[in-house]
Amino acid sequence: MVTEIDVNGEWYEAHIEFEIVGRYIPATRTDPEEYPEVEWTLVKAIDAEGNEVTDKETIKDIETAIAKSSIESDILESEADAAQQARAEREWDEGR
Repeated sequence: MVTEIDVNGEWYEAHIEFEIVGRYIPATRTDPEEYPEVEWTLVKAIDAEGNEVTDKETIKDIETAIAKSSIESDILESEADAAQQARAEREWDEGR
């Protein structure tokens, strides 16, 4: 996944790998509901001039900005949309 992130007024293109762990499980009488979680890693960052960021402090700032953003909910929403589209396409193909 590629996203743009603003860090102290500077824009960076962040390349992120992610994995969704778990799934939604409704609550029962004894257990609370559970939600999937996103584990992500910053693979690389590109600055506004097109150069890969190598400064460790800047990379840390980018990771902090990503963590504060809505990236996890964006990923979950995007993956849910993709799964729904895949289901719809399978149903369409099976209906032919």
